[in-house]
Amino acid sequence: MNQIFKWLIGLIVIASVPAQAAVKIDPIFSDNMVLQRRAPVPVWGTASAGEEITVKVGKKNAKTKADAKGQWRVVFPELYEGGPFSLTVTGKSTVQIKNVMIGDVWLVAGTDNVALPQKKTYNGGWERRKSFYPQVRVFTAAKADTDKKGKDSDKKQQWTVCTPETVGSLSGVCYAFGRNLFRLSAVPVGIIQVPAKTPLAAWLSPASSQKLWPNAKGNSQTFKSLIQPLSPFAVRGFAWYGANETLLAAALYEKALRSLIADWRTLWKQENLPVLLLQHPISDSLTKQLIEAEAIRPQIWEAQRKVLDLGHVRLVPTMDIGANAKSIINHQADVGFRLAQAAHAMAIIERGALAPSGPIYKSMAIKGNTIHLSFTHSGAGLISQGPLSGFTIAGKDRIFVQADARISGKTVIVSSQSVAKPLAVRYGWVENPVNANLYNRSHHRSTEMPYGNYRMKSQGLPACPFRTDNWDAKSVKTAPELRLPEFFSHSMVLQQGIKVPIWGWAKAKQKITITCADQKTSAIADKDGKWFARLGTLKAGGPYELKFQIDTYVRTLKDVYVGEVWLCSGQSNAGWAVSHSANADDEIAAADYPQIRMFNAGFQKGTGPQTDLPGQFNTRWQQCSPDTVNTWSAMGYFFARHLQQKSKVPIGIIHSSVSGTNIERWMRKSALEATGDPRAVKGRGASGLWNGKIAPLVPFGIRGIIWYQGESNSGETYYQKLFTSLIQDWRQSWGQKDLPFLYVQLATYLKPVDKPAAGGRYVDVREAQRKTLSLPNTAMAVSIDIGDAKDQHPKNKQEVGRRLGLAARALVYGESLVYSGPLYESMSIEGKKIRLRFKHVGSGLVAKGGPLKQFAIAGADKKAVHAKAKIDGKTVLVWSDKVAKPKFVYYAYATNPEGCNLYNKEGLPASPFMATE
Repeated sequence: MNQIFKWLIGLIVIASVPAQAAVKIDPIFSDNMVLQRRAPVPVWGTASAGEEITVKVGKKNAKTKADAKGQWRVVFPELYEGGPFSLTVTGKSTVQIKNVMIGDVWLVAGTDNVALPQKKTYNGGWERRKSFYPQVRVFTAAKADTDKKGKDSDKKQQWTVCTPETVGSLSGVCYAFGRNLFRLSAVPVGIIQVPAKTPLAAWLSPASSQKLWPNAKGNSQTFKSLIQPLSPFAVRGFAWYGANETLLAAALYEKALRSLIADWRTLWKQENLPVLLLQHPISDSLTKQLIEAEAIRPQIWEAQRKVLDLGHVRLVPTMDIGANAKSIINHQADVGFRLAQAAHAMAIIERGALAPSGPIYKSMAIKGNTIHLSFTHSGAGLISQGPLSGFTIAGKDRIFVQADARISGKTVIVSSQSVAKPLAVRYGWVENPVNANLYNRSHHRSTEMPYGNYRMKSQGLPACPFRTDNWDAKSVKTAPELRLPEFFSHSMVLQQGIKVPIWGWAKAKQKITITCADQKTSAIADKDGKWFARLGTLKAGGPYELKFQIDTYVRTLKDVYVGEVWLCSGQSNAGWAVSHSANADDEIAAADYPQIRMFNAGFQKGTGPQTDLPGQFNTRWQQCSPDTVNTWSAMGYFFARHLQQKSKVPIGIIHSSVSGTNIERWMRKSALEATGDPRAVKGRGASGLWNGKIAPLVPFGIRGIIWYQGESNSGETYYQKLFTSLIQDWRQSWGQKDLPFLYVQLATYLKPVDKPAAGGRYVDVREAQRKTLSLPNTAMAVSIDIGDAKDQHPKNKQEVGRRLGLAARALVYGESLVYSGPLYESMSIEGKKIRLRFKHVGSGLVAKGGPLKQFAIAGADKKAVHAKAKIDGKTVLVWSDKVAKPKFVYYAYATNPEGCNLYNKEGLPASPFMATE
């Protein structure tokens, strides 16, 4: 009995001794993490009350004791960049964090744009394949289970190393920020991403949110559950990237933004904690008004500009990036790139290396009938893409009119003949300031994205919209309503030798008078506000002014030239940028052709024909120069250069292409139905790009069309029907039955196959392209000799443009020259041989680099064998000892017919073909 009693007492004693708490560390401290360099670094967690704790990072140690509540914290005064290290916490138990790097840590917080995963960003797949950056790590903050201060989340949180397998699910902007910052600074980078689709009040401290929005639902929710638990984790700074939730708070946005910055700096106990503000994205609504007095986004942009006075705050411009897709920017690679440059610039700004932002309005001075504007962040000087636009000016009547603006050193001088005594200027004061084009020359390098459809000017950053007045919105007025299509703008090119179509929108029954050079016409807006006129025939030359007058108000487009205008369309090879072409650096440096202009049509698609193109910052006419040409369509530029060098007249290219698109997208429904093939009508995205990117251009005066497309229709045997119908329909749309249509035959691609008449993905499309030459006023530039087995985008766009240019000179401008390589015309069977005849033989046929290659022959069984071939005068004889009764002949009949070498003496290659009697 005594033994049992002692045993029970022992159990009671054991049960009464509190269990020893295991050493724990906050969840943000986990494998693969990044700690902030060259700053105090706190590390904290829990243990048993009074337990002695030793924390070791690399070779540095720090010691402390857990307090009565079991909480402990140490601070390393300074850690130096490098790694990988281990972070070890030792008490009565040990926790080890592995693969720890020391570098720069940034917290990136915001709503939709932070939440957008990398895999959904523009060209995300291309970016992902190159995303092996083991020194870049991203941590995603998870919501705490309670609003109580400091309560840790039970969710599994971890740092992610950036690899092709992991980045797809990370925030697109956070990954791009981290990657580019690492490349700029060469030290490890950690990004703490905090996405939450909550209103602005939720991001503020309780005191701040209650002051601005008393008793609002969700006040401080995100602050308490996501931001507060991260403090005091050491960071270099934070970036704020708000979007639609901001619109609801526009009236209070400046106060709210100041509160957010103050709250977070207070939380981290750093009054000068660096802050990067990503500019609020542009609107998804197209605005063509001069100003919108009550516009919301300009108020937000102005608020962002004003809080820069807090110090250690930088504004990262985003308003010229991407398409008008709500307020979410798909081109987050460019956003992250600029964010990294701003962060890097803040670290080295004392050395004056980079302007971290675009020009920021500083002050104004009225001098007579002009207003002189000065700016901070001018970089190496102010620049513009063409004549400055986006400026409006007003006098005491507060009626804003379009202003003339010019750059003078680091100032902008603004005036208008309509305003004798100016008092105020506004710049980009609309929801979607697509015509605003003031930049600095900040020497930022360009992005790496391979397509030129959206890429921005590489040498500068855009100015933030601003106003110099503080007038009440209701007291401000604007000039009479006059809206022009997006492609009627400064620096445009009009087609010579035709009655030029001009159109736009105004108030119903309003008379619009149009003048250019010695021509004048007028139009009356219909009940829907649409007006249309034809200006008399213009001769090549310029610069001219194209003027539109309503009553006493005159709107002027400057630097307008008259010459030859061509539409450049298709998929990625049509849009492939000059910067990614062969010898790009030399080509860009030499691109001084002020009479070559290009207009880049913005991206949109539609279920029905659209009346205008979307307004985007890169959708304007640009004059060719080393500062602009890098993002141009290479095919369009080299074609224009060839024509301009020969003709000496201005050349305008309207570029409207989209990478990865099948031909059905570029055809209106009636054209698809005209093929008689039900597969055509059901094609992927049928008519979407016709509706969005071509219909708005009709009937703008053009001389002809150049086209490069087909890769996305490879393997489709009915491509000829589609292509023929597209050409006929576009001609009908422009009202020109013989509108010149020049196109590029698909180049070589993929690994060559040693098999006679191997066929493959591209052969059907090439054959369809060759046969489409039966349509009048068409020509084909053969590119079979300039392809790349590893890339379906030939880099030698110079030769593509030259060959298209030769075709235009002969077919359109009447020059007597050889513009095509040999094209199969007919054949005859001569015993065991086949004799081939060609058009476009020129001065004669030649076999380049040795005997003729890539010929194959077959009998009635169509079993092709390699064939011998030789040139016989202006014909080619083909035979094989293995085929006694030849019936079919093939040349270069493979996706990559390596070594095909039939040319004419003018150096132009023969087109691949298959033929029979």
